[in-house]
Amino acid sequence: MNKRLFAVAIVLCIMLPVLAGALGNVKAVSPAVLSLQPVVVPPADIGKTVVVKLHVDNASNLWSWKVQMTWDPTYLRVTSDPVEGSFLNSVNGTLFLVAPYTSTPGALNEVSDTSLGSIGATGNGDLATFNFTVLAHGYNTTAINLTGAAMVDASYNPITFSVVGANFTNTIPGDINGDGKVSLIDLVFLANAYGTTPASGGIPGAPHAWNPACDLNGNGKIDLADLVALALHYQRHL
Repeated sequence: MNKRLFAVAIVLCIMLPVLAGALGNVKAVSPAVLSLQPVVVPPADIGKTVVVKLHVDNASNLWSWKVQMTWDPTYLRVTSDPVEGSFLNSVNGTLFLVAPYTSTPGALNEVSDTSLGSIGATGNGDLATFNFTVLAHGYNTTAINLTGAAMVDASYNPITFSVVGANFTNTIPGDINGDGKVSLIDLVFLANAYGTTPASGGIPGAPHAWNPACDLNGNGKIDLADLVALALHYQRHL
């Protein structure tokens, strides 16, 4: 080996561990996610209000956003103006705009928010809150869709993101198996899942297994509150 090759080999031996350590410290940047939360909206009585929030995760320098929303007007109606979330206006003043929601049943034509400053918001947080009134019950779920969504950073560059909509469980509270009535079968499902949380795992319907359909109030556990909700609606049907 000549002197030049020997010198290159020495340099590589010194630099490779340094480069490996530097690369190991580089963290992957998670993509932004725009979602409606909760993703599964628990059932509620006719005439009651269900609340859905527009949420962003992994935002980087978010300066402006807009969305449109659609849903089945048979089951849900927006009953008040959306309320601005705290995420964007925590950095600067904002301009929060809502197109009239009464003009198109089952749709919000546009909701948007724009920073009035030169700095965007980074991180996770709520962008807006929507209140829906339950109009009717069905046999399963109905989608609340996010459409026409866009986000822009403080340099006016589009932000790449994924979108997650929500589903409203439009059954009668306590109708766990979705057959249009609250009966002994539903009570058995709830009894099998009683005391569980998502961490419990298992196959829904099996004893001591988590079953999200039994979490009637959506608090992440199946407990006395769910049992009371079922009891209050026992023998009700569509």
